[in-house]
Amino acid sequence: MNEKISKEIVPEDLLKRFVASHFQLDSSQYWLFRRAFTQQFAMATFMCYVLAFGHRTPSKYSICMQTGQVSVHEVLPSTRFGEYD
Repeated sequence: MNEKISKEIVPEDLLKRFVASHFQLDSSQYWLFRRAFTQQFAMATFMCYVLAFGHRTPSKYSICMQTGQVSVHEVLPSTRFGEYD
């Protein structure tokens, strides 16, 4: 079901278009945001993998539009080792 929704309803570049509309014409701010967001999101994803946090959904992440920092909420371990959602 999730795969069908992501392929047919939600465009692939949804986040890119949202962030680009926020920064409008200032490409340097947009580039800095993308760099910071990529680093922060990679660290959050790695942390969730190493510490076996499960049930990661977009609603459990907060993104600061000024700095690109990503915060992870509700960091609960998976119920069984080796199962990652």
